[in-house]
Amino acid sequence: MPKVARSPYGAAASIRLSPIDIRRITGSFEKEIAFLCSRTTIDVHLFEKINTLVQRVLDWDYVTSFANEHGIVYLLYYNLNRVVPNMMPQDVNQRLNLSCLARNFHLAAALSNVMSLLSANGIRAIPYKGPTFGAIIYKNPQSRIARDLDFLVHSRDYEKAQKVLLSAGYNAPIDFGWYKCHFWHPQQRVNIDLHRGLVPRWYRVNLKFDDLWKRCTKITIGTGAIITTFCVEDLLFVLCLDLVKDIAEPSCLRLIKVVDIMELLKYTAADIDWDTLIRRTERKGLSRILYLGLLTADRLYGIDLPPHVRRSLGTERRLLKLADATIELLFLDNYAHRVSKIKYAHELKTILAVRKGLKTKSVVCAYYLLKQGKVYSREALVCMKKRLGGAAGPERF
Repeated sequence: MPKVARSPYGAAASIRLSPIDIRRITGSFEKEIAFLCSRTTIDVHLFEKINTLVQRVLDWDYVTSFANEHGIVYLLYYNLNRVVPNMMPQDVNQRLNLSCLARNFHLAAALSNVMSLLSANGIRAIPYKGPTFGAIIYKNPQSRIARDLDFLVHSRDYEKAQKVLLSAGYNAPIDFGWYKCHFWHPQQRVNIDLHRGLVPRWYRVNLKFDDLWKRCTKITIGTGAIITTFCVEDLLFVLCLDLVKDIAEPSCLRLIKVVDIMELLKYTAADIDWDTLIRRTERKGLSRILYLGLLTADRLYGIDLPPHVRRSLGTERRLLKLADATIELLFLDNYAHRVSKIKYAHELKTILAVRKGLKTKSVVCAYYLLKQGKVYSREALVCMKKRLGGAAGPERF
């Protein structure tokens, strides 16, 4: 039976804000058991709770569907097989494990090849997500499947990198705006997202590639290849930023994004230079992005944080409300369709919530309205008016 994990920061770090009522939020035994299994380790309490819930779940097809939708199906089956070994047919369990291992190894090999290709053409690239998670976060390669490859390159190398990928047999890219494009290799069956920015321009998140590159670290991926990727502090911020983007665009919002933050901190929290990370994000006006990711992971899973970081989180009452609203969305059926009715207002409101200062918020609003094409939605203008006060409209800028 699993042992109870202890916080490396002592009892003070385990003190959370008022705990979230998971049963009320999930609304069903099916969602609750999927959530409880969405982690790589379980303690005695969770072990017993999952064992009890197994008897109450009526619709296992829905459990699987929900887990698939949120990217946690492998964690679900991995933990169910540990808690209730005889529940799953052995051939199903083996098939899932083999498919996950095969896909992860295939993408790890593709990652190594693309890195060599870009390097040979004088292009610095920082791979993240995908197979890198297996080396940094998910120690068990059967618990997190990699679906594509993500590379961040310097903006001046962006077009050159596209040409290199085209010459390697990848299809013509699908453009997702200024910050990234998508490639597909039909023979190798590999998806690549090539980035020159981590989020769209209207977020106004200015991270210099050269600074990120200087702080990079080397890791060994599944094939044994050594690659360069984000240092753990930058990776944590990138994961929080990615979650904020998905909160703003809820059609992409999945539970696995919160799981990634929680699992990263589970293995690396004691190694993170928290003072440097917070000082760096504060200096760039991006600390609320970090705090929203941490708050959401803490409210759902309970994470180990240094006391001074937890105190900082406790002062962000608006972010706490946004984190709780995000958790509600995660477990809401057809949540993307519901939010799509107020898409522009929801996206702008989310971006503004994680930025500080009237001037910064004004610039974000202006960029958002201008970069959304020719659409000046009334709801976005109303949202801007409420956030900034006074009249809201393009003429204000």
